[in-house]
Amino acid sequence: MTIAAWIGQRDRRVPDALRVRLRANAPVSLAAILRAGEEDLTASVREGGRPAAFSLLAADAYVTYACLWAVLEGKGHGALSRVTERLALAWNPADDGARSNPLDGKEHVNALEPGLKGKTALVTGGSRGVGAATVRLLAGAGADVGISYYNRSADAARVVAEARAMGVRSWAEAGDLADRVAVDRLFGRVDREFGSLDIFVGNAGIWPVPDVPVSEMEDARWHRTIAVNLDSIFFTTREALRRMNDDGRVILVSSTAGQRGEAYHSDYAATKGAMISMVKGLCVEVGARGITVNSVAPGWIDTEMSQDALGSEDRSRIEADIPIGRVATAEDVAGPIVLLCSPLARHITGEILNVNGGAVLVG
Repeated sequence: MTIAAWIGQRDRRVPDALRVRLRANAPVSLAAILRAGEEDLTASVREGGRPAAFSLLAADAYVTYACLWAVLEGKGHGALSRVTERLALAWNPADDGARSNPLDGKEHVNALEPGLKGKTALVTGGSRGVGAATVRLLAGAGADVGISYYNRSADAARVVAEARAMGVRSWAEAGDLADRVAVDRLFGRVDREFGSLDIFVGNAGIWPVPDVPVSEMEDARWHRTIAVNLDSIFFTTREALRRMNDDGRVILVSSTAGQRGEAYHSDYAATKGAMISMVKGLCVEVGARGITVNSVAPGWIDTEMSQDALGSEDRSRIEADIPIGRVATAEDVAGPIVLLCSPLARHITGEILNVNGGAVLVG
C-alpha cells in the first residue's frame, strides 16, 4: 500500500500540514512530527482548559504517523516511545489537576509499545548483523543491554555507543562463548553491571561457508561448529537462567535449517535442530516462574555471514524461491525477537517463529 492510499483511509484524523506532505510523498522526519505535535498541544493548553477534539485526534494522528515513520524507516518501536514521551511533556498539565494528559494510561500505544523500559537484557553476538539490530531495538524500547562479541571490538563499541545515545545503559564483553572461562567472565560482567537479567537473546553462532558433504567433512569443522553454535548456547543459557528474574524472556536464534536440514551444511543444521529441541524442553522447566522460552528461525538474511553466498549470482535464484521476493534484513529478524521479549508475547512459549518470507513453510 502506498503512503497516499494509507492516508486516504484515515484522512479526517490527519493534521493538515502532515496530510499535504504525505500525500505528495514528501519526506517527513520524526523531528517534524514531534514539532507539529508539541505546537498543537501547547497551543491547546494556552487556550485554556482541556484540548479540543481536534487536538486529541491530532495527538493520536502524530502517534500513528510516528509509528508509520518508524516502520517505513526501519527505526523500530523506540521512535514511537520517544514521540509519546515528547507529546506528554508538551501537554504538561501539572498546574491544573483537572486536566488530563491525552496520553495518560497509554491508551494510544498499548497495542504497539514493547514495554521494556528498565528491563535488563543480554544479547550474544551483538556486534553486528541480527545481534546488533536486536540491541538497537531493545535499547530503543528502553531496555538496558549488554552484548558479547568475539573479536570485532570496533563494531561492538559502535553498537554500545548507539544504545547509550538512546538513554540506556550498555556495555560489551569480548570472548569465545564455546569456552566456559569466557562465559564466566561475561556473566561476571552481567553481575557487576545489572545484578540480574530479564531478557536473554542467544544469537552468537557461525555458518561455515564451504559446501561439504558429511562423507568429506573433517572432525575439526564438525567439532568447531558444535562448540560455537551449541555448546555456547548451553553454557550461556544456563548462566542466564541462574540470574533471570521471574517473567523473564529467553530467545534463541536458530534457523530454518534446524527444521528441514541443509545439505552440505549438516553440521550447522544439526546445531540448530538441537537448539529447537532445547527450546521445547526448557520452556516446560521454567514455565512456572513465568519465564518464556522461544526461538526465532530465520531463513536467508542479508548480513556479513551470508555475503559470500548472496553476493554471487545465486542471489537471484534464492530470492526467486521466497514468496515475498527478497532476502530478509537484520532488522526483519530483530523485530520478531523483540516482540517475543515483550509483554505482548507473555503467553507464547516453546514456539519456533519462522522469519523467512514464506520460503520454508514449516511449524
